[in-house]
Order: sequence, then C-alpha cells, then structure tokens
Amino acid sequence: MRVKISYGTEIENVPKISKELLQKSAEKLMNAVGLIDRCLDGLDMPELNSGNASVNIGKAREILSDVDLGLGDIQSLLYGLQKYYDGEEDVSDRRPTMDTGGSDVAPPENT
Repeated sequence: MRVKISYGTEIENVPKISKELLQKSAEKLMNAVGLIDRCLDGLDMPELNSGNASVNIGKAREILSDVDLGLGDIQSLLYGLQKYYDGEEDVSDRRPTMDTGGSDVAPPENT
C-alpha cells in the first residue's frame, strides 16, 4: 500500500531532496532494465525459461509503476519550486490538507 508522507523543509533543500529522489528512481529503473535483459537472454531457450521470464516481467512492471509514481512526486516538487522562483508566495494552496480526524478537508481560502 502506498501512503503519502508530508513534511516541511526549507525551500533551499528542495533541489537536493528532488535530486536524491530522482537518483533513487534512476536506480530502480536500472533494476527493471536488468530484469528485462535477463528475460531477453532467457527466451533463447523458452522451454526452460518462459516461467522465469513471466515472473521477471511482472517484477519489472511493478518497479516501473513505482518509478512512475515517484517521478510524479518529484515533478510536483519541482513544479512548486518553479512557482516559488516565479514569485508565487504560497505554492501549497493546491494541495488538500488532512484534519486530525483523518478525513480530507479543503485547503483554506486565501483572503
């Protein structure tokens, strides 16, 4: 199950955090490519390796899905950072907040 964790940091830390998250995504992608390469090699003898290839393809797909979600998170971070650089004062208005009861609530209106 995927959960969203939210915490605050100084705006100058966002590029470093984004870079670290992007590096982790790149490493996961390389793992997926390795699984796919093994599938390609194994299919030279499909009678022996088609079952393993199917399992590895499933693992690669799970990794790719995870990477896609992570890249979406990074893209959101960088979008907010760019809005900040462009002079927008409150870049978090678009995101819903969570009340202590655990239900989604609308963000406060700007007045």
